[in-house]
Amino acid sequence: MTSLFIDEVAQYLEVQGIGIYSTDNNRNLFIGNLPDQPDTAVGVFDTTGGIPEIEIPLFMPSFQVIVRAAAIDVGETLVAQIRTALHNQYNLTFISNGTYVYNCNLTAQGGHIGRDDKGRDTFSLNFHCRVR
Repeated sequence: MTSLFIDEVAQYLEVQGIGIYSTDNNRNLFIGNLPDQPDTAVGVFDTTGGIPEIEIPLFMPSFQVIVRAAAIDVGETLVAQIRTALHNQYNLTFISNGTYVYNCNLTAQGGHIGRDDKGRDTFSLNFHCRVR
């Protein structure tokens, strides 16, 4: 269920203008990996999530968004856009006829986590959701 959910997250981020996911042409938004190119890219990764509810059909997926950029200000702008798009979201679907999201929130503020081996700035944000 979660890998399908992060696909919905990536599609939603594309609609929000954060990156290109739906085509291979100039793609800079990925799920489950973050290839070496392009320099500015966003990856959405499954994380462990919470324990599903037993008595009601409620799942608690979590995911991490990694942002990489050649310039720190570009990375900081993407982080702010992602934070706005995903944090404090309630009662919606990320895509038409998608998973119903009761809430989606940051688990921590997120921010700069250093530079990669090519000197590109890297950022991390972690989210937790309740969905059905």
